[in-house]
Amino acid sequence: MMSVDEAMHIAMQLQSENKLAQAEIILNRILATNPSHAYALHLLGIIAYQAGKMTLGIQLIEQAIQSNSQVALFHSNLGEMHRQLKATHLSIQCGQHAVLLDPNSATVLSNLGIAYYDAKQYEQAEQCHKQALAINPQLSCSLNNMGSIYKAYGQMKPAIEFYQAAIAASPHFVEPLNNLGSMFLQQQEFKQAFECLSQAITLSPTFADAHCNLGLALLGLGQGDSALIHFEKALQLKSDYAEAYYGFAKVYLHQHNFIASEHSIRKAMLINPQQIEFYKLLAEIYQEQGDYAQALIHLDQAFSMDTTLSSLYLSKGTLLMEMGEISKAEEQFLKVTNDPAIDIRVSAHYCLVQLRKIKVDNKSLNELLSITKDLQAVSPSKLEYLYFSLGKCYDDIGEWEKAFEYFSLGCRLKRQRISYNIAEQIQFTHKLINCFTQQTIEYLQAFANLSAVPIFIVGMPRSGSTLVEQIISSHPQVYGAGELKYLNNLIQWPVKKQQTTMYYPENILQLSPEICRAITDKYLAHLQRFSPGALRITDKMPYNYIAIGLIHALFPNAKIIHVQRNPIDTCLSCYTKLFTEGHLYSYDLTEIGQYYRCYERIMNHWRHTLPSDAWLDITYESMVNNLDVEAKRLIEFCGLAWDPACLAFYQSKRQVRTASFAQVRQPVYTSSVERWQRYEHELAPLINVLNANFEL
Repeated sequence: MMSVDEAMHIAMQLQSENKLAQAEIILNRILATNPSHAYALHLLGIIAYQAGKMTLGIQLIEQAIQSNSQVALFHSNLGEMHRQLKATHLSIQCGQHAVLLDPNSATVLSNLGIAYYDAKQYEQAEQCHKQALAINPQLSCSLNNMGSIYKAYGQMKPAIEFYQAAIAASPHFVEPLNNLGSMFLQQQEFKQAFECLSQAITLSPTFADAHCNLGLALLGLGQGDSALIHFEKALQLKSDYAEAYYGFAKVYLHQHNFIASEHSIRKAMLINPQQIEFYKLLAEIYQEQGDYAQALIHLDQAFSMDTTLSSLYLSKGTLLMEMGEISKAEEQFLKVTNDPAIDIRVSAHYCLVQLRKIKVDNKSLNELLSITKDLQAVSPSKLEYLYFSLGKCYDDIGEWEKAFEYFSLGCRLKRQRISYNIAEQIQFTHKLINCFTQQTIEYLQAFANLSAVPIFIVGMPRSGSTLVEQIISSHPQVYGAGELKYLNNLIQWPVKKQQTTMYYPENILQLSPEICRAITDKYLAHLQRFSPGALRITDKMPYNYIAIGLIHALFPNAKIIHVQRNPIDTCLSCYTKLFTEGHLYSYDLTEIGQYYRCYERIMNHWRHTLPSDAWLDITYESMVNNLDVEAKRLIEFCGLAWDPACLAFYQSKRQVRTASFAQVRQPVYTSSVERWQRYEHELAPLINVLNANFEL
């Protein structure tokens, strides 16, 4: 017959191998002969905890403590269970008692540090972990929590270093992998986030948090459909997982599926009504639809929960900026210019310098220059904002050489973090031209929708499309919906042929009458949600130039306006803007030139394939030099009676969500015409591509 000590040893071995039922049998035998055996009660409590029976686990460990109150580990584990139940005050009490009993136990100190962290007592948490790491420098749970503490401080560089140290100490510990992935997400380092989170899921396929974060990483990489798969998996693993619904809402918002997005985020809010990020996203959903009143309501709800959260001031400032409330936006940004987190300060000053033309004595310029003395403290994604901000400042004050130096620094950093291959764009150009023959367009015309509501404003970004939309949407019978992704989402309609799934443009050759009608009906329904009573609604997504042939066929009564600008000015303007998403060709002068040549090739194809009156060509230069005539030409083309409000477009309070928001809040100016001449020497790589015989 084995002794009690031998039985305990076997039970501990079985528990470590996750053979919980067998371990439980042995422990119950020990307790049958010795009901107050503290270590058996404690281990049985741990097994109950592992089996998800938290209340029973707490009861058993409390019995163990009644039998022997001098074991620090008992108190420490009891504290951890209270922490899991969100009873942080009890968790801290247990942890403090454990430390008194054994001040030299790294594990006990670490558990107390984690409890302090959950209570947001970060300094006490840091002190505990430093003591634990002094005893055991490789204690991965303390290294991991130190990363989270520094993340809470807003000090991203040391946070990442601690997470990396935790992974090095315990390569199979998935928590720091997930946390590091989350950090990379926060810094918009989506490739690195993807790598960390994929590794975490490989180690622990049922780790719901990692699936959710991987979904966000995939969304950041532009793979929304793949992201949905991981959010669904997270929900399968954790049915009441609010963050997974948040992920669904993010994907649907990205796709401009506002109904599904709001439905998902409201599910998340029902589960966790105290999560501020959910209110911010709900505000963004309304903001995207131009419903400022609702957006402000939900941002104010978030403020009511925490007035110290700097990101809320940035969100509210951005919303006010889009509304044209420049002074009020400035107030919001100024509130966080002294934030302890350097990334927040960079974001605030970036927003401030976009509001108006900068002068030499501008405070933001001086603050941004001071930040350049401590570049190591700025996260890589925010360095881009820093450099583009300084480029804008020096461009405004006429120091062109410095301006271009900073723009180039920002572009190089951005280019290093993204994936772009001009060969794919060239291949797409060839496919589109081959698919859209006159015969194809004639076939599609049989399924046309005769609505005259849409006005499509297309062309290269930064070519003047925002100005055109602002003029047209100032007409009382027109609603300006801004840049809508919805048409591009619809035309990607997957069509299967044998074993291949085809997307735009190859799918065009296989579209059935039912799919064509579904595309037009869905698009119009989406468009009219913005303003059901408007006679015309503008969609100024520049990239819709790739669909001019399809638009002409399926919406023959819609108006298409193609906006052009001096090619070098257009490309320079792209190069000097940090886009929030897309336009990945914009961060290298040669690649911008190559992309522009592809765009020209597509437009030339439409000119040869479609009737001469299929769209209206208008140039930015003619608009700013002869506004009265060109504005009237625009309105006449749209089939509307002239209204003087169209010349006072800069007084409009409609939202402007593009990089041109500040320009269209003032009367037309000509300073951007031939702007490229200031940078002629630096633009040689671009000019060479635009002038060369670029083979497509």
